[in-house]
Amino acid sequence: MGKKTIACLACALALAAGCAHTSNPLVGTWEMVYPAVDTTHDQLPPVKILSDTHFAFGSRGADGDLFAGGGTYVLRDGVYTELVQYHSIGFLAGRSLRFTTRIEGDLWYHRGAFDIDGRQFSVDEIWRRIEK
Repeated sequence: MGKKTIACLACALALAAGCAHTSNPLVGTWEMVYPAVDTTHDQLPPVKILSDTHFAFGSRGADGDLFAGGGTYVLRDGVYTELVQYHSIGFLAGRSLRFTTRIEGDLWYHRGAFDIDGRQFSVDEIWRRIEK
């Protein structure tokens, strides 16, 4: 393969990577709007930040405790799947969590239910985009 061919392939891959970033509707910073947070106790709404491949979220509860986690994710055919690499609730680390998802304007809806070690979890959240 010639140097020009390799250079063209490298440019095409770089261009494709840049296009993938702009086509992912989840990339940006999101603030949870449902379930609502009680702001009378100076509690801040959870914030979630997503790149093309990674997510991180955090919030401070009314008691001052930090609730945070992050890892990688895949978005495919209306399904958002997180691979939790770290979490303030230790037993969630290493888990794969699947959610149905949709975006309407600046709102991101996701819902999921799962069983982890005999514990039932249900998530029904709405996030509002605060920055792309």
